[in-house]
This record gives sequence, structure tokens and C-alpha cells, in this order.
Amino acid sequence: MSNNLSKKPVILHVTWTLKPGTGEKFLEIFKPVAEKIAAEKECRYLNVFQDIRDENIFKIVQIWDADATWISTTLSARDYYPPFFEAMKEIAVKHRESNALLAVDGFNLVKPT
Repeated sequence: MSNNLSKKPVILHVTWTLKPGTGEKFLEIFKPVAEKIAAEKECRYLNVFQDIRDENIFKIVQIWDADATWISTTLSARDYYPPFFEAMKEIAVKHRESNALLAVDGFNLVKPT
């Protein structure tokens, strides 16, 4: 494995489990936040996924050209997060689950469409 981890993008997976019937509300609440995240120069990718087995579970996937320290200090301190987290208290069943990941060399496959 490469020891050059600081130059790899950080992949964030954030999972929200919602109260039944609040998926549209979640998307409405998250849309302005997503637009601000996407506008960050370090953001390479952002997408929202809905679990095919449980419509109340949404996963936000982001890829960042930044290290974990920047994400945990600078990104986490952005002013668009507190109102979003406050609004999520009404529709989330539990607090979000977050994972920060680094790609493992030798396993990247992207097929052209």
C-alpha cells in the first residue's frame, strides 16, 4: 500500500436514517447545503443515494481533494451546517453516521459510458 495517503482524495459517506415519509423533506432541507458543498473548490464529487431496501435511509457521498484534518476542522466549521443539523432533528430517527475513507491502490475501476 502507498504511504502517500495525504495526496489521496478523502471519500465521505454520511448516512441519515429518517422518520417514515420524510424523504422529500430531507431532500428539500439538504438541497441548499448540497449546492454550497458543491461550490467548495475542494469538492470533486457529491451525490445523494436512497437505500433500495429501506426508503428511509439516505447516503450522501462526497469526494474531497483535502486531507482529513481540513475536513474535520475547516469543512466541519462551515456556517451552512448548523441550520441543516437543527432541521434534521425533526426528521432523523438517529444521529448521522459518518465514515471517511481513502481508496486502496490497485482497485479503481471506472468504465466509460
